[in-house]
Amino acid sequence: MRLFTLFCIVLLTCTSDIYSQNNDNSVFERNIDVFSRLLDVAFNELENQLVISGNDKLYLLRFSKESEENDFLLLKLKQRFGTYKLLTGNSIDNADYDIVFENTKLKTNYKDIFSSSFLGSKKVKRKIEVRYFNKLIDNSTDVEIYSNTINESYEDDFLLENLEQVENSSYDFAKGQLPEESLLEKVLIPAVVVAASAVAIILFFVIRSK
Repeated sequence: MRLFTLFCIVLLTCTSDIYSQNNDNSVFERNIDVFSRLLDVAFNELENQLVISGNDKLYLLRFSKESEENDFLLLKLKQRFGTYKLLTGNSIDNADYDIVFENTKLKTNYKDIFSSSFLGSKKVKRKIEVRYFNKLIDNSTDVEIYSNTINESYEDDFLLENLEQVENSSYDFAKGQLPEESLLEKVLIPAVVVAASAVAIILFFVIRSK
């Protein structure tokens, strides 16, 4: 009887731990929102330079190639610098300055699937990366007056069961490839849980029969 009682206490403790973890991870941030936040930080230095150049000037945004990463970058630039005269297009030749973006890389990387405790819910460790090179060219002198290489990243984890909501976006770069689970996570832990449940049932009927 004491053995059964002890087993129940351990099982209840594990269940309580799982419930607590689910509550702690009920709030999460979508990948696309993390990208937005990182870009907002990355734009700070460019904004400082544009303040010096003036918001009465015409700025032509130029990208090294067409991609959904650059489409998203353009969207965030227009949102951040709405008070500036930003132009887009290939045939514009009256801009005061060119703002050039090259080697844009927005990447979602899922590094690991793990459990924070023996019977805990599965979590995904993620890393969101933003990288690009940009420069500002004064078209009156054809001189590059500013350049910067951006390399921002953010790491955290979220519940695996929230993956669909975390990836809720039309952009492919806001989705990632899940890594293979370790043998411990995939086989051994589920087997131990099943075995423990079987032992609990056997102990229950053994004790009742006495």
